[in-house]
Amino acid sequence: MEHHSTLMQMVEHLKVVSRVSDKNSGDIGHPIQYDTTNSQWFIKVASASTENSIYSTIVGLGSTGLGDATTRTYFKRKSDNRSANDTLYRVRYVIPKTSASGINARPPVDGFILQESNTSIGSTSGEIQTYFGTGSLGNVNQQRNFRIIANAEWTGAVANITTELPHNLIVGSQVELINIKSTNNTIGASELGFNETYSVTGISSAKQFSVALATNPGTFTNDTSARTTALPHFKRKRYETTYYVFRFSEGQKYISGEQDGIYYFTLVNSTNKPTVTPFSEEKYSQPVKELFPQINRDNPTSDPAPTKCFAQSSLIGEVVVNDVRSSITKETVNKLIRDTDVGVGIVNITSATGTAHTITTSIDHGLNKVTSLTITNGGTGYGSGTAGDLYNARLVGIGTSVTGSTRIS
Repeated sequence: MEHHSTLMQMVEHLKVVSRVSDKNSGDIGHPIQYDTTNSQWFIKVASASTENSIYSTIVGLGSTGLGDATTRTYFKRKSDNRSANDTLYRVRYVIPKTSASGINARPPVDGFILQESNTSIGSTSGEIQTYFGTGSLGNVNQQRNFRIIANAEWTGAVANITTELPHNLIVGSQVELINIKSTNNTIGASELGFNETYSVTGISSAKQFSVALATNPGTFTNDTSARTTALPHFKRKRYETTYYVFRFSEGQKYISGEQDGIYYFTLVNSTNKPTVTPFSEEKYSQPVKELFPQINRDNPTSDPAPTKCFAQSSLIGEVVVNDVRSSITKETVNKLIRDTDVGVGIVNITSATGTAHTITTSIDHGLNKVTSLTITNGGTGYGSGTAGDLYNARLVGIGTSVTGSTRIS
């Protein structure tokens, strides 16, 4: 559409931002109005200088400087040529062609639920030995999902579990503790000690979580330097958030022993709870009718913000979104990243002189870690003094240094 305007002479670009979608130009409430006295269109703006600079600029120039009229101006809508699927967040799922050996691999189906593998310790003790080392993997299962426990302590009906790697748990996750030895329990004895299935009640850090345990299991006695499949470890039995495949597309067909299978999942989550009792423990899916974010043609957004879904209390089972222009698939993928070890979140970047930058991450990034140490003069009181591997060693502060910070430069 084309309109005359006396505004465009003073500004190189004029952007009109309006949420009005149910009115046409000239209707009451629309920012574009028609001046019947001067027979021209105009854009109505507020007079307060704090809201815009158009009014003050017009007043400063005056009618003499502006002239009677400017050249014709027009509004041009930006088109979005993407396909509907390209407006969704999807995840890539790969089945290695060698998965047939020891694993019942199969292509996914709609409704497929994502769950962490129960392979939480190496298949062989030799595989554990390569945990902090380098080299090539021997099979598709090797180092898949290590969940080794470094320590366990009991204080006042609470067990605090320390892990070797970030545990990626949240409050409400269900875990099973396995192979933990303690003074009040030995593996295989009738007393379970720490070795039970729990719901996580607290998160102290990226490497420590808490569970409720009424009976004192004693002191942790495992030798974590003995790198075998008997190491204490945990398995995540259930996510607090349930993710399922709403639909998928096949990028490459899986052929056992010949070709990797590559698939792309559109995920939604079904963990939206009403706040009213007795339905507060019920969980419902995101509304798939809002799967595709609605597009504002006047103000298009190529990467919409994640939506927020809410389970209604007035009609149990109904789930609504806070903004239909936001993305429910982005909300789900963000939750998936939070709940798994897919990537490491960056929380801050500080730039210094030149090209130096300091990046702070949400959990231990694992980059440039110490893998070996040589001591030229060990002194006394530090063990036998002989060479060997030491696992779960903790760095301590020296002078003004800060330890435990997930910071890289």
